[in-house]
Amino acid sequence: MQELTQQELKKVLNYSPNSGEFHWKISSGSVAKGKIAGRTTSNSRYNQISIYGTSYLAHRLAYLYMVGYFPIEIDHKDTNGLNNCWTNLRHATPTINKRNRHMPKNNTSGVTGVTWDKSRNKWKAFISFTSGKSTNLGRFTRKEDAVAARISAIEIAKHYTSLHGSTKVEV
Repeated sequence: MQELTQQELKKVLNYSPNSGEFHWKISSGSVAKGKIAGRTTSNSRYNQISIYGTSYLAHRLAYLYMVGYFPIEIDHKDTNGLNNCWTNLRHATPTINKRNRHMPKNNTSGVTGVTWDKSRNKWKAFISFTSGKSTNLGRFTRKEDAVAARISAIEIAKHYTSLHGSTKVEV
């Protein structure tokens, strides 16, 4: 199957950069002209739109619509995968996208990049750099020292956002 083009996308959908919504330009089957296109994915993190039997994430379609190609990865600046306003989307590397994440739900230390090393009974601090590899910042007796090492590394590193490691506020 041939990849969807910007021209073909614009034949079937209108995209509003301000609202981030897509509306159908055609009527076909269960699709009604003018109706908002798409549905929320099963994990409720993204909007998904099916075109000619193929499902696409709406933020990827927004990028195709506006720029003319699908980038490898797209970052939602505000970390809300349902906010597809053009000003909220940016082309990103996987590493940069990961640096704009809230604290993982399974985090036990309360600080992104700080974990308890059971085998050594110490706190471990680490950070990922542009290469995508994790760099060990050291092991510490006191959690506060591991947190300080992590904060210092983030200040030196580029491309971390103010949302990185924050506690996600449910919408």
